[in-house]
Amino acid sequence: MFVVICLLLLGGAIALVVYLSNISAKASANAKKITENLISENGLEVTTKIGTFMLDENKKKWFIQGVNYLFEYDDIIDFKYSETGGQIANASVASRTLYGTAVTSQISGMSVVIHTRVPQYPALYVHLILHTVAKTDSMLYRLSKANAETLIAKLTQITADNTNNISTVANNNNNNNSAADEIAKYKSLLDSGAITQDEYDKKKKELLGI
Repeated sequence: MFVVICLLLLGGAIALVVYLSNISAKASANAKKITENLISENGLEVTTKIGTFMLDENKKKWFIQGVNYLFEYDDIIDFKYSETGGQIANASVASRTLYGTAVTSQISGMSVVIHTRVPQYPALYVHLILHTVAKTDSMLYRLSKANAETLIAKLTQITADNTNNISTVANNNNNNNSAADEIAKYKSLLDSGAITQDEYDKKKKELLGI
């Protein structure tokens, strides 16, 4: 009886793994299809791809695989790097000889979080690691960290370009109030609820000449 129960449990576990794998495969296929349609319908050319983050630097558009939305450069509010994890005991002979019971860092997740001005997508996660790996002596960790640094550099460049665009328009504005001041004024109106997000976005694009 015990053997039968064990076999039933094992069979159930295998069936669950297969079921979850099928769901994951379908989700991945759907995400890929959404992205392919977005690229095709908008005539995009992916000049940079880091994880699920994709960028068309010629059209100054960016998007996330599986998200059916095309983002502008100035949709980015800010971004941050994130790691989750803890410590694991390292019981290797070398470690015990040198340190007794050593401790090795590990992480269970690595991502870059992008906060946007788009209400339906306030925060987007570019996941680079989704399962537990050791930080030390881990090729996956080093490669993922390098990808994260590349993505941060790209996002920093994009936000810097946004600031430069505002400054350039402001310098060319012959009115007493610069474009940057006007944008700040409309941002205050948006924060107070006097105007909608769409009205603010429209006015900002007018002031920037885009």
